[in-house]
Amino acid sequence: MKIVVIIPSPSMTEMAKRVIAEKSLPEGVQIETHLVDVEGLKNITFNGVDAVVSRGYSALELKRRYPHLIHVPIDISSYDILRAVSQIRKSHTPKKVGFCGGYQYMYDSMELEELLACPLSVYYSNDYTKIQSIVKQAKEDGCDYIIGGYSAVFFAARLGLQSVMLDTSAEVFANSIDEAIRAVNIKRVEQLKAAMYRTITKSSNEGIIFVDKDGFIGVDNKAAQEMGDGLPLCHKSLLQAFPELNKSFKRAVTSGRNIVEIIKLPNKRTISVTITPVVSDAKIYGAVINLQDISHIQELEGNIRAKLSEKGLQTRYSFEDIVYGSKAMQTAVAAAKRYAQSDANIIIVGATGTGKELFAQSIHAYSVRRNGPFVAVNCAALPENLLESELFGYVEGAFTGAGKGGKMGMVEQAHRGTLFLDEITEIPISLQIKLLRVLQEREIRRLGSDKVTRVDVRIIAATNKSLTEQVKKGQFRSDLLYRLDVLRLFLPALSERENDVELLFDHLLKLLCPVNTVQDLVLTEDAKKCLRNYPFTGNIRELRNIVERICVLHKSGILGKEDMEAILYPEDLQVEKPPAIAPREILPANLQNFAITPPIDQAPNLLSAREQAEYQQLIDAYNLCQGRKNEMATMLNINRSTLWRKLKKYNLN
Repeated sequence: MKIVVIIPSPSMTEMAKRVIAEKSLPEGVQIETHLVDVEGLKNITFNGVDAVVSRGYSALELKRRYPHLIHVPIDISSYDILRAVSQIRKSHTPKKVGFCGGYQYMYDSMELEELLACPLSVYYSNDYTKIQSIVKQAKEDGCDYIIGGYSAVFFAARLGLQSVMLDTSAEVFANSIDEAIRAVNIKRVEQLKAAMYRTITKSSNEGIIFVDKDGFIGVDNKAAQEMGDGLPLCHKSLLQAFPELNKSFKRAVTSGRNIVEIIKLPNKRTISVTITPVVSDAKIYGAVINLQDISHIQELEGNIRAKLSEKGLQTRYSFEDIVYGSKAMQTAVAAAKRYAQSDANIIIVGATGTGKELFAQSIHAYSVRRNGPFVAVNCAALPENLLESELFGYVEGAFTGAGKGGKMGMVEQAHRGTLFLDEITEIPISLQIKLLRVLQEREIRRLGSDKVTRVDVRIIAATNKSLTEQVKKGQFRSDLLYRLDVLRLFLPALSERENDVELLFDHLLKLLCPVNTVQDLVLTEDAKKCLRNYPFTGNIRELRNIVERICVLHKSGILGKEDMEAILYPEDLQVEKPPAIAPREILPANLQNFAITPPIDQAPNLLSAREQAEYQQLIDAYNLCQGRKNEMATMLNINRSTLWRKLKKYNLN
C-alpha cells in the first residue's frame, strides 16, 4: 500500500515527519511525503499510488487530475482557526480581516468577527489560479490582514499585507493518515469482492445478466451472450436482447418477488429462467436474471446419475460383435440398425439364446443415446417385491430394511439412455401399470416418495413368448403392449440360419481356445454334419456350452462323428414310460405312402417282446414324423440323446 502526503507549507514539515515516524503503520504500508505547492504537483509521479493526503488547492487539483485515486483531505479544525485568530489578536489590531482560499467552511466562520473585534470578509474561489486576484480584491476592500493557506499568505506578503497561515494540528494530520489507510483497505476489500463476483459471473456456465429498473442490461457473461445472438449484451435493453423475458422482468421488479419459468428462445433452445429482484433499503434497483440451458442440465444430471450407480451402465457389444452369414440374420441386423436411428420403443422377439441382449446393446451403441447409460434388467430374475424397488427406487424409510438415503431405481439410472427389459412378460400386472406411466408421462415416483422425477428413457424389451397369447390369457396388459410394440425385431433360431452354425462354432472355438488351451483340433466331415443336423433348441447359448465341452474333453487331435455325438447327446437318465404313439395299424391315411418298414434281414436280432415293441415304436414314430428327429423325440416323450442311443441300438441311424 502506497500513500502520498502533500505537505502544504514548510511550517508543517517537521510536524508531519514526526507524526509519521511515531505511528505504528501496518505491514506493507509505505508513506511518501512531498513539500510542494500546486504548481509543483506536476513533478510528482503517482504510479502505483493508492491514496493521496492533501489540503486546500492541492487537494482540488489532485482530484481533478487523478480521479481514480483515493483522496483524503487534511481538514482544518475549529481549533486551527481559533489559533490563527488568537495569533492575530496578540500581535496586531487589524481594521479588517480577509479570509481567502478554497475552503468550503469559510462561509461558516463569520462569527469570528466578535473574536477579532473587527469586520471579516470571505473571499472564496476553488480555482487556485485566482488566489492572487482574490487577495488583491481583499486589499482593495480595505482588508489589512489575511487568513489563509500557503498560497494566500504568499500573495499577501507580495502585496504588503499582514497574514497568518492556517496550520493543521498533529492530531488532525494523524487522523488523515489513518483515514487514508482505512480507505485503501476498504477499497481493496471491495475490489476483491468485485473481482470475485466478476470471476463468478464470467466463468459461470449459467447465463447471468443484471437488468436495471429501466430495463437496460448492465452486466452479462459469455454464457448469456451465447444464449442470445453471441454478441455483448451490456447497454442493450432487455426487450431487444431477450424480448421473451421482458414481461416476467417487469412483473418481478413490480412485485419484488422471484419468478421462475421455462421459456423457448427463437434459436429453439429451451431455458430455465430465474429472475431475482435487487432490493436495497426497501427500494428495487433492478433484477439479476439466471439463464440455464435445460439440455445442459439434463446432461449433468445424467452424469451424476451414472456416477451414483454401482454399475458402469455401459454396453460391451456392438453390431461388429455379431457373427453371421445367413440372409435371415442379414435382414435382422439391417432392421436393427434402422431401428437404432429412431427413438421409438422396441420389442425383440426370439427363442432362448438367440442373442436378444446382444442386439439390444448393439442398438443402443448405434443410436444417438450411445453416450448415455445402458441399464439391463432381467425381469424374471427378481421376485415381485424386489423388482418394484429395483426398477423405480425408494426413499429412506420406505420399508423395513430400506437403505439409508434411499436408492435410485434402474429407470432413473437409464435417464438419457436405454432401459433393456429382458423377459418382459414376467413383470407382474401391478408393476405393468407403473411401467405404463413411465412410458406415458415420462416420470417416475420412488417407493415411499410423494415427488415425481422426470426421465428420458428409451425402452427395449425382449421376450421368448408370444405377447399376443399373453394378452389373451390376461397375463400382459394390452395398453402396455401397444406402448412397447412400436418396432418389432424378430431374431431367427440358430436352426433357421443356414450355415451360421459352423461360422459361430469356429468363432467360439477361437474365442475359448486361449482359455482352455485347445490346440490343433480338427473336425471330420461327419462330425460337422452331426453339428449341422443338431437342433440347438438352446440356440447360441447351447452352442457355446457345446464348444466349451469340446474344449474340455478334446484339447487336440481329430474329432470324429462318434465323439461329436457323445458331446451332443451326453448320457441321461432314462425313465420308462408307456408308448406315446398309436399302433402302426392306425397310421394316418395321408402318411401310408411315406411309411417305411425295414427289411427283415436288416432288423436287429430281437431278444424279447419288449425290445420288439420298442423297435416297432421307433419305426412308427419315424413314419409319423417323416424322419424329423425332434418331433420323434417329442412324440416318444424322450430326449434326443436317448432317441439317438435307441436308433443306434437297433441299427436305425
